[in-house]
Amino acid sequence: MKKRFGQIGETILVLKKAGKVFLGRRVNTGYHDGEYGLVAGHLEKGETAREGIIREAKEEAGIIVSPKDLKLIHTLHRISDSDSSTRIGFFWECLKWQGEPHIAEPDKCDKVGWFPLNKIPTNTLPYVKHALKEIKKKKIYSEFNWK
Repeated sequence: MKKRFGQIGETILVLKKAGKVFLGRRVNTGYHDGEYGLVAGHLEKGETAREGIIREAKEEAGIIVSPKDLKLIHTLHRISDSDSSTRIGFFWECLKWQGEPHIAEPDKCDKVGWFPLNKIPTNTLPYVKHALKEIKKKKIYSEFNWK
């Protein structure tokens, strides 16, 4: 049996525009570099999931998101492939924001783009691929990487 560490909360943003989703390619992070992911991050101490994704949207994509424009669309319970920790991710849909999404952390991301939901890059993080498929099916909860 794998050693399990404590629960870790993640917050993930699904920016949608004209049937496409915003993805960024990871670089220099030590975790799945060269693969695409959504705007995301770990929750900080004392921070709600909604507050966390508003912060991450500004830090990673340089956009301002209002709490009223966020809709929780999926929760993913997964085992991290990097350290076997248990993670719970909150996926927020956002259809309206201020600013144009761009690379706001060039030390962690080297390419961004808008991709059709049915044609995301093959080199997308496995748990993100899984979650986007489940979201398309309108499932509000799924599990990933449990053996």
